Amino acid sequence: PMCFFPTEDNPLLQNRPTYLLPSQFKGSKDVKVEIVKDFEHRIGITGEMDEAEMGNSIHDIFYLIECKLEEVKVFNIVDNFNLAGRINVNDLLKAVVNLQGYIQALKPVTIYRELPLSIETNGNILTGAPDLVLEFTDGLFLFDYKSYPGKTSEILNPESSHFAGIYSGQLDAYSHMLETTLHKKIIKKLIYYSVIGKIVEIE
Repeated sequence: PMCFFPTEDNPLLQNRPTYLLPSQFKGSKDVKVEIVKDFEHRIGITGEMDEAEMGNSIHDIFYLIECKLEEVKVFNIVDNFNLAGRINVNDLLKAVVNLQGYIQALKPVTIYRELPLSIETNGNILTGAPDLVLEFTDGLFLFDYKSYPGKTSEILNPESSHFAGIYSGQLDAYSHMLETTLHKKIIKKLIYYSVIGKIVEIE
């Protein structure tokens, strides 16, 4: 049988959709950023640490937000990322409990953790999985987790490279995907800065 090998000048290849990720969408300095919850708690960190590596470990732990976490379980996840001794496990566990309490007080109808989403938009495919979505009868709360360990003033300063508003494009993309898929409006777009213990709203 004849085999077909696509080439760059093949029309099938030229018309294939581009896959886009929410993280590719740029944010804005002009959005309003407000702290809506201050847990007055920080996760203790010792020495230099790769922020992305730390973020991955924290994401894995917060994926278990609906579970009753124990110190041993949290330690094992941290240890898998070779971060044992550099992240205070008890502080991390407290950060999880803080978010659990915040969610319970809101009384959502449904909780989605890393809900896989994929929609077509302008001939392209937008795909991704938001960290946390709370569904209510009248709409949705969208959460994104960030592990920035610095000063609170930096996430509120539009001139800072750590300004929370730089993630507004990402959150807008997730919002569009969620509203298209779940047919409910986004009520709040939130970022949980777990290391510094703050929840901020992006408007």
